[in-house]
Amino acid sequence: MPYKDKEKQREYFRNYARKWRAKNRERYLKRYRKWQEKNRKKVRNYSRKHYWANREKEIIRVMEGNKKRYREQRLKVILYYGGKCKCCGEHRVPFLGIEHINGGGRKHRIELQKKGQYVHDWIIKNNYPKEFTILCHNCNASKGYYGFCPHQVERKELTEKDIFEIERKKLSKYFNL
Repeated sequence: MPYKDKEKQREYFRNYARKWRAKNRERYLKRYRKWQEKNRKKVRNYSRKHYWANREKEIIRVMEGNKKRYREQRLKVILYYGGKCKCCGEHRVPFLGIEHINGGGRKHRIELQKKGQYVHDWIIKNNYPKEFTILCHNCNASKGYYGFCPHQVERKELTEKDIFEIERKKLSKYFNL
């Protein structure tokens, strides 16, 4: 199909190639990956030039992708462990957090941060271990600071004697009681 106008011809072939790539996506990707392996230097040089020409945009793009991935993985973990606070039943995701049942969450988080990981990444990679649960941030903070949650007192799961014993155990870490 010869065109007199070169620009129209270019546009026609561009559209044809775009449709073909969409229709034969797997075939195209396989062919493109093979070409990339053969022309590794060209690809690296192009990538470097593109990165430095569009550095701010690239940094923002990567940060947005990381944020999206973080949120998706966090939601995945929260839904796996029940999707609501084990103590008070709060179900709104922004209020929920991952709790280490046996304590030691801060220590574990620091250990993972040294490796550049998040807790939810680690949980997914380790097939959702049983030593985690979901609590809202209020219940989790109360458990961390005081060793119990006020909801447990409201539900009469704990008595004043139990609370006294929990506080005594917490203080015995610092003093010989």
